[in-house]
Parts: sequence; structure tokens; C-alpha cells
Amino acid sequence: MEGEGYTVQTSTKLGYYSLGSLQRNACGRKSNPILYILLFFSFILWIIFLSVMQSHYSKMSSEMEKRQSELTALKSKYSQMSLVISGLQVNYTAQLGNALREVKEVKMKQEKLRDVMKQVLEKTYEPPKCPDSEKWNKFQNSCYYFSSGTKTWQDSRSYCLKNEADLVVVNNQTEQDYINRAIGQTRSWIGLHDTLKEGEWIWVDNSSLTFTAWGAGEPNNAGTLRGEDCVEVIGYGTWNDGPCTAMQNFICEKPLLTLF
Repeated sequence: MEGEGYTVQTSTKLGYYSLGSLQRNACGRKSNPILYILLFFSFILWIIFLSVMQSHYSKMSSEMEKRQSELTALKSKYSQMSLVISGLQVNYTAQLGNALREVKEVKMKQEKLRDVMKQVLEKTYEPPKCPDSEKWNKFQNSCYYFSSGTKTWQDSRSYCLKNEADLVVVNNQTEQDYINRAIGQTRSWIGLHDTLKEGEWIWVDNSSLTFTAWGAGEPNNAGTLRGEDCVEVIGYGTWNDGPCTAMQNFICEKPLLTLF
């Protein structure tokens, strides 16, 4: 009985193992189609990927060729422009050289003509003279009249204008020194005033004030209710602002027209 029982158990175990093997084999055979399907789809996806990459590469190659063609065209245009610019520079240099030579020749001709005219004028030209040598004194390129009588500043100017002159405009120390020697200690009106705007001194010819010879503390517009808006030369050649209605000597100046 024991032998039979052992035989039955053994047979049962063998049957179990045989059934398990069959089941495993059956499962293995069922998984093969799925694997093939996966491999198939993987292959399809790989082909699609390669196709996309090939298309992208083709587009990139086409774009690169286009850019290369544009770059070549730009290089060609640059070379052409360089040649044009070089030609223009050569032409400009040549024209500039010709123009400079022509200008130099014209200047030389002008200088020669000026020398000839100067020689002719020196032989025939008489320098201008002051209208009345007894009353008018020549200094440099102007005639000066130093009055012996006195007038207000405005009347003094009117007298000068009637004689085709005006109150003197002192431009520099050399002219001031000449006036100082001529008038000595005589107080005399000159053509400087601030009648238009207080403190804004201008000459009768409307020129700005570039040279001055003010005395110490002048101008001060002080000492009278009438104001001090006109300028006189006082002793030692200094300037003083005084009331325009004061009676003073005066100095007229008439510029001479000279050619040299």
C-alpha cells in the first residue's frame, strides 16, 4: 500500500510539473506576436524619424546654399563698390590738384596785378588832406579838430556833423596819447555816452567799447541831478563822465579815405 501511495503521489507530482511546463510554453508562444508587433511599430517610428531628419537636413542644406549665394552676391557688390570708390578717390585727387593749381595761379596773377596798380597809383595818387590845415590836424588816417570855444555835448556833435565829421572815437592808447598832447589840461568832449541806457557806454559810430582810459572811480554818474551820461577827457588824459549840458571844449574826428 505504501508503495502504491508513493506511486500515486509521484504520478501526481509529475502531472503537476508537466502541466506547468505546458502552461509556460503556451504563454511563451502567445507573447511572440506582441513582440513582433512592437518591433514592427518601432521600425516604422524609426523610419518616420529618419524621414523627418532627412527632410530637415534637406531644408537646412537648401537654406545654407541660399545664404551662401547671398553672401557671394554681397562680396561681388562690395568688390564692385570698392572699385567705384577707388576710381572716385583717384578722380577727386586729380581734380583737387588741378583746382589748387588754378587757385595758386589766380593768386599769383592777382598779386602781379595789384603790384602794377600800386605802381601806377603811386605815380598819380595824391593822399587825402584835411579840409583846413589851420583848423584840422592830420594824425595817422584821420583829421582832428580841437575847438577853441565851448559847447554842450549835443551841440558839439552837431558842429562836427556839419563839418562832415563826428565827435572823436578813441580806439587805442596811441590815439589817446596824441589827444593828450594836443589838448593839454583842457577838458574836451569825446564821442562816448550812455544816453540810451544807463551804464551801457557806446561810441557815436555805434561801435562797442574796447579801449578805455577812465580816471580813478569813474564812471560814477555822481554829483548832479541831471545825470552824467557824456564823457570828457580831463587833465592827464583820463576820462570822466559828466552832465551832457555842461559847456566844454570838444574834439571832432574825420576819417580819411586812403588806398594804402
